[in-house]
Amino acid sequence: MRENWSRASQTLEFTTDELTKMIAPILPKRKVVASFYAQGGLANTNIRLKLSDTQTPLMLRVFTRDPSQAEKEYQIYQRIKGLVPAPQVYFYSPTNPVSGHPYSIMQVVEGDRLETLVEGLDDSWSVEVGRSVGDALAAIHSVTFERAGFFDGQLNIAMPISLGADGFIGFAQSCVEQSIVQERLGIDFVHHLMTFVKSQSSEFDSWRSVACLTHADFGGSNILVRKQQDGWKVSAVLDWEFALSASPFMDFGNLLRKPLGSVYSFESSVYEGYTARGGSLPANWRKLSKLVDLTAWLDFLTRPTANERLIEDARAVILETIKENRSR
Repeated sequence: MRENWSRASQTLEFTTDELTKMIAPILPKRKVVASFYAQGGLANTNIRLKLSDTQTPLMLRVFTRDPSQAEKEYQIYQRIKGLVPAPQVYFYSPTNPVSGHPYSIMQVVEGDRLETLVEGLDDSWSVEVGRSVGDALAAIHSVTFERAGFFDGQLNIAMPISLGADGFIGFAQSCVEQSIVQERLGIDFVHHLMTFVKSQSSEFDSWRSVACLTHADFGGSNILVRKQQDGWKVSAVLDWEFALSASPFMDFGNLLRKPLGSVYSFESSVYEGYTARGGSLPANWRKLSKLVDLTAWLDFLTRPTANERLIEDARAVILETIKENRSR
């Protein structure tokens, strides 16, 4: 679904001499001899570096979409170390000597992006990967906070949010009140949507649990998987710039969008892996996940950079969610 969406920020270009200058704080005697842009992300600049005198590559991550999120991501990597499969961060700086943006120098973790492996693979693969993804997600959600909200650079809650009905309605309302969303959806569509949102909002007040670390972009582009001796496993969860303290349903909603959510063996295996790791979900977890995911699609519609394909996808998902829940 993401393959035809536009980037949220421009990809930066650097010469090998400039890249060498950026790795100098930790590798002053090494030179960058080649570089390759990493695939998958739509926001920041990620460059795989080949260095002189070593076969071990590095990943350079430059924060261009929202530099204020860089320190938060660094702190999250420190918090989940040894708990969630993720690359090690060797160096972080709030500025760099070339473009000025915050950047990290990171371990390269080998694996395939989950989104590239969906089609043409059998049920046994879906079960193995699904269980490992569920296990990794339960590990993420085991990190809890006193309340829900957006983090500052030190993972304090800088802006609290509500996970109940009022928060669900309030966020949806804040999106549809924007003229750009009204133009993209139409006034009749907006009224139809908000009637649905209000009719379903009580579902959220039935869920009582502590707020947990939520990746908030937990999709196939940010999950690396690799075949090991005991089967397919998650090798790394990447790109934590959108993370916040919230509920599990945001990550499930993102993960189980089409096409992954259309593979029943994958969805059921994610649930098995999640609960086996100690994750707890209510009986209506799938419905709550789809409802929460509506807020993500509405957020997409507020972005000036959204292209026609993304707008069409958002409309289609919103209509499908309304239809599915009203038919029950």
